[in-house]
Amino acid sequence: MIPVEIVDGASVNSMGTQGLVSIVKNREVIFKIVTGTDGYLSKSLVECIKQTEKPLTVELLYDLALKIGFGYQDNLVVMDRNTIKFADDDISNDSLYRTTFQDPNFNPRWRYGTADYVEILYL
Repeated sequence: MIPVEIVDGASVNSMGTQGLVSIVKNREVIFKIVTGTDGYLSKSLVECIKQTEKPLTVELLYDLALKIGFGYQDNLVVMDRNTIKFADDDISNDSLYRTTFQDPNFNPRWRYGTADYVEILYL
């Protein structure tokens, strides 16, 4: 049985927690990492990114997110200005991901733009 931590009446280990990590450099968003589950691991993902010595790429960020459990292949989206990595190719046609890319607080998974957990990493 997986232990479940309860905070304020809600399961912290809940799979229904959306998360967003935006990486900003020179006041421009250069990457967004979006998940529909396990968003509570956003701070852990930021720490993991800070510790990496490799150049940041969509592929590297996707792998780091999966490695720490920030989402799953079927709901994890990692993008930069030109590339969107997602298990479903149809997402590349979703204009909300592109039109809101430069807003580091906007979760493009849905039109309201909110997420349970949002972290912005400034480089």
